Formats: sequence, structure tokens, C-alpha cells
Amino acid sequence: MSGESAEVTERVQHVGQTAKEQSSATADQTKQAASAVAGTAADQVKAVTGEARQQVGTVVQELRERVTDQAQEQTQRMAGTLRQWADDLGSLAQNAPADSPARSLVTQAAGGSHRAAEYLDKQGPAGLVGDLQGFARRRPGAAGGSDGVQERVLTA
Repeated sequence: MSGESAEVTERVQHVGQTAKEQSSATADQTKQAASAVAGTAADQVKAVTGEARQQVGTVVQELRERVTDQAQEQTQRMAGTLRQWADDLGSLAQNAPADSPARSLVTQAAGGSHRAAEYLDKQGPAGLVGDLQGFARRRPGAAGGSDGVQERVLTA
């Protein structure tokens, strides 16, 4: 029996060694698979982040375009309104008596309204904001005090 016992012991050791080798191989394969999954996940996170960044950029650009278009539209509307007021004031001045002091004032107001409308047409919203920023820098007290509020509003 001792021969059989030695043979059984040898087989058990062989089976144990084989199990150990297979376990080690399985562990290595598991590590490689985990590493591949982690790499794939990292790549996907980078791709999603890049796509999200691109979409945010697109949304910001579209928003800028909308705001610019709306500002341009409002500026044109304001210029048209000023032009209409100027025409109305001009009509009033023409119908006023020639020696009336109000006629001169109304004529001046009409001229100023026409110039303001031309300025808005020529400069647009960007020119208007730029001029307001320049004024605020040159005369901070006249533009709302020295607390910096006007700078934050005009540079926003």
C-alpha cells in the first residue's frame, strides 16, 4: 500500500500543482481583463467628456448668436422709433409759428433724434456697449459710482 499511497500523494500533489498553476493563470487573465476594462472605460470617459465639451461650445456659440441677433434687432427697432419721433417733432416744428421759442427747441430735439438714430444704425449694439464702457472708464463717478458695479455690468 505504500506504493499506492505514494502514488496517490504524488497525484494529489500534481493536482494541487495544476490547480495552483491554473489559479495563477486565471488571476493573470483576470488582471489583464480588468486592465482592459479600465482602459476602455477611461477611453469612453475621455470621448464623452470631449463630446460634452464640444456640445457646450456649440450651445454657447448659438446663444451668443441669438443674443447678438436680438440685440441688433432691438437696436434697429430703437433707431426706427427715434427716427419716427424725429419726423413727428420735425412736423410739429414746421407747424409752429416762426417766432415761437418752442419751434427752435423742437427742431433741435428732432435733429438730435435723427443723429441718435443714425448713430445706432452705424454703430450697432457692439459700438454702443463699447462707447458706454469707454465713458464709464473715463468718468466712473458719472457712470454709477466708484464701487465697480458699472464695470461688472458693462463688461459682462
